[in-house]
Amino acid sequence: MKIVFLDSETVPKDIPLPAWTERCENLTLAPNDSTVEGVAESVISAIYALRSQLIPYSKSSYDRWSESSFFCVHLAPIHDVKGAILGIVGKGDIGKRVGQLAEAVGMKVIFAERKGADKVRSGYMAFEAVLRQSDMLSLHCPAVPGSINLIGNRELPLMKEGACLINTARGTLVDAKAVLASLNEGHLGGAALDVLESEPPSEDHPLICNRHPRLIITPHVAWASMNSVDCLIDRVLENLDGFYHGEPVNLV
Repeated sequence: MKIVFLDSETVPKDIPLPAWTERCENLTLAPNDSTVEGVAESVISAIYALRSQLIPYSKSSYDRWSESSFFCVHLAPIHDVKGAILGIVGKGDIGKRVGQLAEAVGMKVIFAERKGADKVRSGYMAFEAVLRQSDMLSLHCPAVPGSINLIGNRELPLMKEGACLINTARGTLVDAKAVLASLNEGHLGGAALDVLESEPPSEDHPLICNRHPRLIITPHVAWASMNSVDCLIDRVLENLDGFYHGEPVNLV
């Protein structure tokens, strides 16, 4: 093969790089910056949806509003975004952009050190301290052996009661059954998951077949805003142009 294009999001998990590089003269990468804004804005959207109980209240408009004896249906607490604490796990391009957007709307942002780390770097807080302090926790780290079930039965009880979890990174970072149990117990206030551990998920996946009112699931589309897709296409065309002119770019 002369040239193969990879989306940077798939490389660590799905592509055995040595096998590709042995068979392809030019293995090029579509840089991650093409989807940063789309994913970051998706996270902010999820924060507002969870804090305002958007999904349950939308459902109540159809199920209960017409029968209400009052002008509104106020079933669950609505929390402001301004002043809330956002914990971010992963300080790459997307994690940092999420932090910038969150601070712009008045949130306090804290970044988690690696789970189990002996030392806490400047600009970070200990992993468990972030769990305990965050009103919202957003995951932006890669799927590596040390991050499988990063958030599970041990970590969820450490979070504030009523805190919410957002995952737009990799499905294997989260123990799906533990999330469902915490939602059912009322400890986890809500969750927005754009990724699951297997995609597409089976029909009997616990989060698919148990439609919890405080759970938002989207089919791995946080990256797919029109601007992000256009940017991704531009990056691929840049790689192709470089290849045809004998000056390949973004090589793996």
